[in-house]
Amino acid sequence: LSRADWETQPTGVRIQWLVLLAEIEMARINPDAVRLHATEAERLAHAAGKGWEHERATALLLKAQSDAYQWGELADRSQFDEAARLFTEAGADIDALHAKVTAELSLPPSGPSAQLDSLLAQTRAGGYRSMEIQLLRRVAFQHYNAGDLVEYRKRLEQALACATHAGDAVAQLSLDVSLLNED
Repeated sequence: LSRADWETQPTGVRIQWLVLLAEIEMARINPDAVRLHATEAERLAHAAGKGWEHERATALLLKAQSDAYQWGELADRSQFDEAARLFTEAGADIDALHAKVTAELSLPPSGPSAQLDSLLAQTRAGGYRSMEIQLLRRVAFQHYNAGDLVEYRKRLEQALACATHAGDAVAQLSLDVSLLNED
């Protein structure tokens, strides 16, 4: 992951590398590093011009998520909207909807979500089991953070059923641990 070796690569490779670094830092819960790498990826994609909207949107979504996780409701939410707009411009409608749902999930629950239901239906219909499991888990933890343990458990059980149907042993184990902790 040494920076020097990547600087000589084509723009697309450098953008992918920076997005990957931002995703790694997201997993490490290092919001400053997420913003650093995602900002650079977004800058490169923007400078590359037309045709790089998907890459720009991906970088903006990472920045928006990082900000939302760090600052909650005080975060600049316009990055979610811009990411969704750019995904739509790139013809990636499911990614645009994912950006909108991600924005919703970064706030306390506010009742049923037509966008979430639509995205879950699309992931299920498209066979995107991993994305469906991830969404259900995120919804569960949104309810956990709001103190709604009944809905938390219900969503974890839905995610577990999806993981079991998909044969995803790693997700099953993780969800079993979450359910055990809730017990």
